[in-house]
Amino acid sequence: MSNWPWRSLVLLVAGGFIVTVMLVPDPSPQDYSSLSTAELVDRLASPRSVVRQAAAGQLIVRGKTIAPELVRAAQTAAPNQLREIVAILEELMLSSDVRVSELAEESLEELAGSPVRSAADLAARILLRNATLRHNRAMAHLDCLGATVHVAVHQELRTDARAPDFSASPRTHLTTRLVILDGNWLGGDPGLKHIGRLFPGDLLMVHVDDDAAVSEAGLQQLRIARPDTVIRRPDQGCLGISYSRDSSDTVVTGVVPNSPADRAGLRPGDVILSIDNEPLRQFQQLSTLTRERRPGDAIRLVLNRYQGSTPVTMSIELRLGSDFRTGVCACVE
Repeated sequence: MSNWPWRSLVLLVAGGFIVTVMLVPDPSPQDYSSLSTAELVDRLASPRSVVRQAAAGQLIVRGKTIAPELVRAAQTAAPNQLREIVAILEELMLSSDVRVSELAEESLEELAGSPVRSAADLAARILLRNATLRHNRAMAHLDCLGATVHVAVHQELRTDARAPDFSASPRTHLTTRLVILDGNWLGGDPGLKHIGRLFPGDLLMVHVDDDAAVSEAGLQQLRIARPDTVIRRPDQGCLGISYSRDSSDTVVTGVVPNSPADRAGLRPGDVILSIDNEPLRQFQQLSTLTRERRPGDAIRLVLNRYQGSTPVTMSIELRLGSDFRTGVCACVE
């Protein structure tokens, strides 16, 4: 019986401690206003959601001043902390403050290129989720900076040229955006980033006039951001053919009406083997070789044309055309 008072006292103390802990007020953003950005980022790893929310709220209040620090912190962040950091950057990217949203978007793009796979994947998903917003903002920027943007939709064949029913094979619709940069372009190299933010599923063609204020280094950065971008100059020739972007073969999938290829008799399904006796293994080679030649230059193609399942080798000579500013390859008279 003598132990009961002690047991009661222990239970009373323990109960009081629990009540005290429960009554302690949770931190609020106001409590965190004096903390450094690094201290706030550390609190994003807290197991208590209210602490994470308070820290995130204070970081968002600080806006554009904290984006670079968040990118650095993301490189070594724990998974739950990383999710909080990327969520904050997304919130800032959606801000109506142009400078804040621009810096946050650049930070997410930088993070998407990070060697830390988890950070890169998470940032890339956020950018893709906001693709429409980013595209619309980019179009507005390009308009203000003096670029001209045309949109075209064409069909692309997706099949093997050796199949007997090549001409009846299924097609996919591709949207091509032709961006023209000339003497009206005010964006310089920094403005090229807006071209890279256009819809990721679209095929980009960028035609750069001689008097456009951009450098080759800037255009190379655009190629890195959007590897499928086709950049053209006024003195570069064209054939007037299309091909499947997901094919490693040199199969012609389409021929532009009234183009040099059309007038020379090329057909969808032809497999180009060489240009001026240089063997071709992929269409990238053909694109490079035609860009190195001027409109009006004569070239010789050797190709296989399938008649049923039997290839017939033939040689075709033609003169390159020009597609500059129009995006449609036409003969040069």
